[in-house]
Amino acid sequence: MIVGAQLYTISNFAQDEAGIRTSYQKLSEMGYRAIQYSGLPMIGAEKLKEIVDQNGLYYVVSHIGVERLLHETDAVIQEHRIMGYRDIGIGGCSGRYREDGLNGMRAFIRDMKPAVEKMNAAGMKFHYHNHYQEFERFGGVTPMDLVLGETDWGVILDTYWVQYAGLDSAKTLRQMEGRVQFCHLKDMEISQMEQRMAPVGQGNLDWPEILAVCEETGVQYGLVEQDYTYGRDPFEEMRRSAENLRNMGAQF
Repeated sequence: MIVGAQLYTISNFAQDEAGIRTSYQKLSEMGYRAIQYSGLPMIGAEKLKEIVDQNGLYYVVSHIGVERLLHETDAVIQEHRIMGYRDIGIGGCSGRYREDGLNGMRAFIRDMKPAVEKMNAAGMKFHYHNHYQEFERFGGVTPMDLVLGETDWGVILDTYWVQYAGLDSAKTLRQMEGRVQFCHLKDMEISQMEQRMAPVGQGNLDWPEILAVCEETGVQYGLVEQDYTYGRDPFEEMRRSAENLRNMGAQF
C-alpha cells in the first residue's frame, strides 16, 4: 500500500491557482506523491495536470459532487482522462438522499446507475466514501449493506467514521475485502469527552492492525485525511501523520 494525501484537508488554502501550487509544493516536500483530488476548484484539467506534474505528484482518485456526477458525467470523465487517472469517487450521498434512510440510498443507487455505466464504459471505476450514517441500522439493515449488496462500486473506507459509528475499522476492512482500493487514514482522539480527528498515530485507533489489514486485503492507497484540525495548521497535521506513518514502516 502507498500512502498519499487527501486534498480536502488543505482545501481552504487551495482555492485558486496560486494556492494550489503552494499547497502541492508543501505536500511534495513532506514526501507525499499520490493525492486525492477533493475540495479544490476545477481551474481546468490541463492546468491541474501541469501543476501536479511540476511537483512530482500524481492523482489516484477523486471526490466529485453528486450533481456533477449525475448531470455532467461526460465532462467529469474527460477531466479524469486529462488529469491522468481512472478512479472517480464521491464523498457520500447528499442530504436529499441521506435523509430517507434505506429508501434514500436505494434512490441514490438508482439515480447513479446511468452515470456509473458511462464511467465503466470509459474504463473508469466509481467509488463510494462512507461517513457514519451509512452504518445506521434500519431493521438490521444498513445503507452500506445496500452499497455492498446491490452495486459493484468500490468503497473508500474512512477509518475515523467507521470507528465513530461504533465499529472496528480493521474488522470492517476485512469484511469488505475486494471492495476497498482506497482507504482514508484518519485517527480519533478524545478531548474532554469529545471525539476529534487527529494526525495518524496521535489518537486511539490501532494503526499497526489497520495497516496490516490494508496490506492483507489489497488496499492500494491509504490517503491521509483530517476534515477538521481545530485551529491547528493542517499542513503541520499532514506532516505529523506522514512522519508517524513512516515510523510505522508505511511506504510513500
